[in-house]
Amino acid sequence: MKYLKKKTESFYNFIYDSSLDIKDRTFVVFSVLYFIAVVAALVVGLFLKEPLMSTLTSLGVVVVSMLLLNIIIRKGLYKPAKIVVGFIMIFVFQPAMFITKV
Repeated sequence: MKYLKKKTESFYNFIYDSSLDIKDRTFVVFSVLYFIAVVAALVVGLFLKEPLMSTLTSLGVVVVSMLLLNIIIRKGLYKPAKIVVGFIMIFVFQPAMFITKV
């Protein structure tokens, strides 16, 4: 529980840090919201008994999103990360979810 509280405080400190560009802070907020939405979709998919491939795809996105977000925040790679995350969401995740739902 302390780990989660520490991460939450670190996130709030990052978001309210005025030395960082507002675009970078907004990107991190939207990335975290995207991660939460994918986790919620994964949980709902488990309750609705989605196909196994769809569940595995969602789980893969959750893992990749967590790793990518940690790397982005630790190394401060916001500009390339915006392109990479946009590409992954539009050209990888959405088509994969469409194909695995069928």
